[in-house]
Amino acid sequence: MRKPFVYSPSHDLRDGEPWDEEDIRDLAAVLNRGGTIRDAASLLCRGGAIDDVARKAKELGLESRRDRQTYSNLFGERYGR
Repeated sequence: MRKPFVYSPSHDLRDGEPWDEEDIRDLAAVLNRGGTIRDAASLLCRGGAIDDVARKAKELGLESRRDRQTYSNLFGERYGR
């Protein structure tokens, strides 16, 4: 049986660290694929610094595709409305 994921602050090895090109590329990739800021923070090992991740995304002009879509856009396009 698979163990459930348990959050641990020890996973957040990059909290407070300077941003490098790989971090920025990964942040953009997560958000462009519809992930949230929280998803990106977790992937980047910055889960304890979600505000920092959100601030960096805003600074770079990035936002989650999920955040850009409204309920009506999401379902209206799917059903031709």
